[in-house]
Amino acid sequence: MRFLRVVFKTCPRVPKDAVAHLGFKINGSKIYHLVETPRGVDYVTANCEECVFYRLATRGYVVGRLVIRGSKAVIHVEDNWAVRKVLSEYGWQVLSVKPVKKVSLYLTERQWKVLEAAANGHSLTSMAERFGVSKVAVYKTLKTALRKVVEIF
Repeated sequence: MRFLRVVFKTCPRVPKDAVAHLGFKINGSKIYHLVETPRGVDYVTANCEECVFYRLATRGYVVGRLVIRGSKAVIHVEDNWAVRKVLSEYGWQVLSVKPVKKVSLYLTERQWKVLEAAANGHSLTSMAERFGVSKVAVYKTLKTALRKVVEIF
């Protein structure tokens, strides 16, 4: 299975100061998005067929969650013909489409452990001693894990 990283313009209904997409709900023919703004949580409503996120999510598997960065939204979705068709229909809204390796979409067990140790205040030296590897190995694992976290979330 192949995946795509799709960057697209957010819906005009999304507030310009939105900082995060918290979730969505589908009710009838409407899709409701919860977005975080400095003022609090806002609800954004659209008809399902107008929402490019809904169209992508119903045409292929979505990995992770929708991320809002300024006026751009980022999503990782399965690469298939139905998704490609939606992307061509919404070409005016799509800013970039890039293939993504499957391995870059999830964290390994060791990466989780290193992130957890770093979050608990351990240094590279203490993590190296704890895991029985060199400081360089811990550094590279931490660097890879952080790159993946930024990419996914």
